[in-house]
Amino acid sequence: PATNGPMAAAKHIELPAVSVPSHLWTRSGRSVQGRIVQVVLPGALIVAGLLVSGTALRVVLVLAGLALFLLLPAIVLARLERIGRDALAASPKAAADLLQRLPGKPVVKFFAPTAWRTLHEGILQLKIGDGKTAAANFAETARLIRQPEAVMLVSAQAHALVVAGNFTDARELLQRLAKENMLVSRDQLDLGIVLLVESQKKNKQALAYIEAARKTIGDHPRVLAALALALQKTERIDEASELLEQVQIIQQGADIDPVVEDLVKRARKGLQTFIEAQLRRERRSRSRRTTIVVSSDLAASEIVSGEIGAGDQAQLDNPTTSFRPAGTVISSKSVDGELTVEERSMLNIPES
Repeated sequence: PATNGPMAAAKHIELPAVSVPSHLWTRSGRSVQGRIVQVVLPGALIVAGLLVSGTALRVVLVLAGLALFLLLPAIVLARLERIGRDALAASPKAAADLLQRLPGKPVVKFFAPTAWRTLHEGILQLKIGDGKTAAANFAETARLIRQPEAVMLVSAQAHALVVAGNFTDARELLQRLAKENMLVSRDQLDLGIVLLVESQKKNKQALAYIEAARKTIGDHPRVLAALALALQKTERIDEASELLEQVQIIQQGADIDPVVEDLVKRARKGLQTFIEAQLRRERRSRSRRTTIVVSSDLAASEIVSGEIGAGDQAQLDNPTTSFRPAGTVISSKSVDGELTVEERSMLNIPES
């Protein structure tokens, strides 16, 4: 139970959301129909009040018209912010449904600023894993509000590019934020992932970014998968294997995260390559040891059996001092005069 508790809780950990304050997206324009409705509806009440004969009714209608004119923007803003909160909290399935219904909502169709639409469409597209379209929407939002360098939107665009697998463009944006010391925890995680994938020499730096992000975000599956890959690349194999098992348990029954799947796949492949290389080194080492032992045993047995004399042992001990071709070794029997035909021929001794 002590083990399952944190893992179960990790399923409910969310990455920091893409959030842009309303004072930014309200800078963009709205539809012509919305502006007309905002003027015509209160105006109609005021005109109706002026035309009625009863004083009390006239006052009520005129005040209602003025109140509607003044309060309508606040009502619209509150409604749009509520839809935005629903978008941020939506599951992938709910996000797909809301993305289809969003343009048809009256408050969105008539009153939502264009930057609000692109921003929240991007948020919903992130939820369903369409990072490429989400990144384009975030870039369009920055253009509509005339702030292409807005930190929140640069961060959102980089995050969407990571989801899309476009690590090269994401790295450029994230390094820009890092240079300005504007990285938040989600940016630290994204930059760590990008460095692991894009660079072969910055694994320790990537590990530092991911560990920093973990302190704020917690044991989110994407954090653990990225950390496992970083540990594998820094050859901390046991820790990487343990984290991969933990990610596998957490992901059971959870929504599919393509980023987590890609990181786990890379980490497992790296572990397999490392283990195979280690086994090859061990096999070569065993082979060398076996060769040395066999050669030593063979030489010792030949000395004991008399096949190698004292002079030959000196040559074995120092093989660089002399060389004798194979097949010309004179046995110990030759010393006693029992020469073979081959030995006699070699020594130019007549057979008689």
